[in-house]
Amino acid sequence: MVFDYLQIILSLFVVTFFIDNIGTYLKHKAVYARKVFTVKKGGLFEHYIIVLVLTLIIMGLHYLGFNPFSIDNVVGLVIQGAMFYITIVLFFMIIAMIFGYVFVYVYVRVKKVENFDTWIQPHIFRSFLIILISSLVFGAMMLFFVFMNLE
Repeated sequence: MVFDYLQIILSLFVVTFFIDNIGTYLKHKAVYARKVFTVKKGGLFEHYIIVLVLTLIIMGLHYLGFNPFSIDNVVGLVIQGAMFYITIVLFFMIIAMIFGYVFVYVYVRVKKVENFDTWIQPHIFRSFLIILISSLVFGAMMLFFVFMNLE
């Protein structure tokens, strides 16, 4: 039981961190250096109040008799489905960014691009949006396939 709550708390911290970074990038179209393990702006624990409130809501639902860690009831199905969806989306985004970086690195080396910054700058934001939208769609498809197999 304690492990399940620790898993949800850590997952919520990671999710809020990534959503904040993605939102900041979409707003400013720039990546800023941040200290990760801090409660200050840009840190992993910046949104500790949101995580605390969500954890207390889940504990309250558990206290009322809804087990949030099983998919036998609607509450557990929604919580587990949301955590699965966000995990799949973040995983697919990270994998797509790694493959994109490797592709650009190989392309630049093969084509011998002289001025890399001016060549890549117009494509970065567009590529990020494509990766974000495709990962959201891929996550929705995966969630749909999982829910279709539940009986």
